[in-house]
Amino acid sequence: MQATTRYLVSATMPMAVITVTATIWAIFLLPAVPDPMAIHFGPDAMPDDYLSPGLNIGLLAGLSLLTIVGFGLVTRLGLCHGNAARLVAGAATATVTLLSGVLVGLFVLQQNLTDASAATLPAGFFWLVLGSAIGVGLLFAGLITPAPRTPTHVTTSAANDSGGRERTTFTATILMHISVRIILLLVTAMTIIFVFALPNWTTVLTALVMVLAVWVTWGWRLRIDDTGLTYRSLAGMPRKHLPHNDIATSELIQVNPSDWGGWGWRKNTAGTGLITQAGPGIRITQTNGRILEISTDDAAAALEVLDHYHQPANSQ
Repeated sequence: MQATTRYLVSATMPMAVITVTATIWAIFLLPAVPDPMAIHFGPDAMPDDYLSPGLNIGLLAGLSLLTIVGFGLVTRLGLCHGNAARLVAGAATATVTLLSGVLVGLFVLQQNLTDASAATLPAGFFWLVLGSAIGVGLLFAGLITPAPRTPTHVTTSAANDSGGRERTTFTATILMHISVRIILLLVTAMTIIFVFALPNWTTVLTALVMVLAVWVTWGWRLRIDDTGLTYRSLAGMPRKHLPHNDIATSELIQVNPSDWGGWGWRKNTAGTGLITQAGPGIRITQTNGRILEISTDDAAAALEVLDHYHQPANSQ
């Protein structure tokens, strides 16, 4: 069994067991709860929203399943190494545990009630479930064994002072990997559904943040010309222009999302990453020591244009 597959199986099996166990438990209690049942409680700990028990099972179990599928996709896309793999596995397990805990808790609280309006939410119930989910996630993140990294083959190209050159331009639109886009759309769709099902300031704010995050991370426009390198998201921001004089070296690499903790516009102590997929990319080291790493299928062509502006003038 390959290391990635072993990591994926060992991570998803506990999530699946938690989800199936909670779902079966809720189905077992289905005849003993009122229809509709309370699914949300106000500040006074009294019910303020209701849903059919069967739909409630389908919604919460479906969200758990969506979490597991999403975790499997990001693992297959390369996020299965190092601390990033532990973080993602722990977060996914915590999410599944939280959803399953809420599902079981709602059914247990309303067991043997004939009218859901008589249900009350015990003080600290949500925090107990949330704390348990976080604890399970942290424990799982510590126990899981990430897949070992594969060697990266790097071809480097040192930059020199540029002289007069004929004008050469590289432009590209770099979209997030199709699987990541599907995940973003599914999560956005589920968030919008929650807005309609549970309309309050929390769900509306979450929906707005999610839509903004989708546009910001959906893709990038990249341009390299005689003025330097410019990138901007499809939403217009964030954006940056990097003059050629600020570039020390440029190199062709194999981008690994695990090195950046995932996809999108990434920041860490080393620099900035525009990570849309695992695979070919360019790494630019600036004169201040910061790096800019960009994943693109046209990495070789981008590097060729960068080299064009960083060759000695007498080599032309």
